[in-house]
Amino acid sequence: MTAETPGGLGVVTVEQLRRYPDDAHVRIVEDTVYLSRDGGFDVADLEAIEDDGWRHELIDGIIVMSPAPVHAHQRAVVELVFALRTSVPEQLEVLVAPFDVDLGFRRRVQPDVLIVPAVELGQEVPRPVLVIEILSPSNRRHDLVAKRRVYEQAGIASYWIVDPDQPSTTVLELRDDHYFEVGQAAGSAELAVEKPYDITIRPADLVK
Repeated sequence: MTAETPGGLGVVTVEQLRRYPDDAHVRIVEDTVYLSRDGGFDVADLEAIEDDGWRHELIDGIIVMSPAPVHAHQRAVVELVFALRTSVPEQLEVLVAPFDVDLGFRRRVQPDVLIVPAVELGQEVPRPVLVIEILSPSNRRHDLVAKRRVYEQAGIASYWIVDPDQPSTTVLELRDDHYFEVGQAAGSAELAVEKPYDITIRPADLVK
């Protein structure tokens, strides 16, 4: 195992390092851990990692691990779910992380909030029609770049990015296989969204 820690090793204990695969290269940037190796990892490797309270995702053969979210992040999750649930049509369902979403070969992610077609318990959950990521200091680039690309390539129709520190919300929709920004609001300004259903969001309400 090799380790590269430009952000410092403080977020990962020596005991955690021992649990990672022996042939892994560990890269730590701020509070996010990236595990890579020759040939890449697959879903079986992801599932073999012991539960340590971190979020584990697989993106293009790289295991991405991030620590438990901060207070502002979780407050935004709760307020978003409440806002979405008040008007969600019966054919759709609101879910939250941790919930695995398989997006093809060597890609398994856990969006903070997602809306999926409603099914009976026990049935396979279809791919989301909307995914929402809430930015944290440790995951900004991950959500703004890597996960945006993954969701876009997977054909997820809508992607929202919520920044609780601003606060702001950006809405992206898939058109001709690419995401385009169709709405953005900050503070107490209203953001009216039509897909996957009509809803109005005030970013400041998510963290007040």
